[in-house]
Amino acid sequence: MSLIGFVCSVASATVAAVGSAISTIGPAVSSFCTNVLPRLAPFIEKGLEALQVVGKIAQALLQIVGIFKPKEDIQDMGDRAMQAAEKGTRPENFDKFDDYLESIRNMELDPEKSQKSTAEQKIAAGLAIGAKGLEEKFNAPEGSMGNLWVLAAAAPAFFNEHRLESIIKSTTDIATVMRYFDGKLDLSEARSMGKTLVDAERTLSPGKIEEAIRTELRDAQEAVRNLSA
Repeated sequence: MSLIGFVCSVASATVAAVGSAISTIGPAVSSFCTNVLPRLAPFIEKGLEALQVVGKIAQALLQIVGIFKPKEDIQDMGDRAMQAAEKGTRPENFDKFDDYLESIRNMELDPEKSQKSTAEQKIAAGLAIGAKGLEEKFNAPEGSMGNLWVLAAAAPAFFNEHRLESIIKSTTDIATVMRYFDGKLDLSEARSMGKTLVDAERTLSPGKIEEAIRTELRDAQEAVRNLSA
């Protein structure tokens, strides 16, 4: 059984429905299903309001870096991605991901199908295609950028759109960033990534002392570890 199949078989009906909806978008978001959704599953089960917080952070970041257009809504884009997939329009059909996004922007939504999809499904689908867009824009490894949404879920007050932007401008190795917050790096790797994250934080708050930044990073590590506890 695939990991997404496992998640759908053991999680709540809400998470199972979310996984099923995302998988229809196609292979381009398969890594999101297998690597990110299992970590978001406990968070999704908290309810729509909690997921909306992550969605708003992701939406703002995607607008800042130019993947989503100003005022473009992550729930609407997720709805479009799912409906487009039903018609055979998927990211792998396009040479450029921007062309795929433009295609789903210009499609006419079916209101009846929109009503049949839950807000959770639409937001999660929007998160999936947003992560794919980040990977394409920053030439990052497949499945890596979805980890940003895990960080936002774990500590939304800390991992807001501005801090996530500062991180991806400092390093596109988000998989290693995630391992840092998971506490899975060796000492040398942790020191190196820690310095990168301290430097990233200083772009946001130049006057903040390093000790205060390190304390915030430790608190964030605890929050990330507690997410899947």
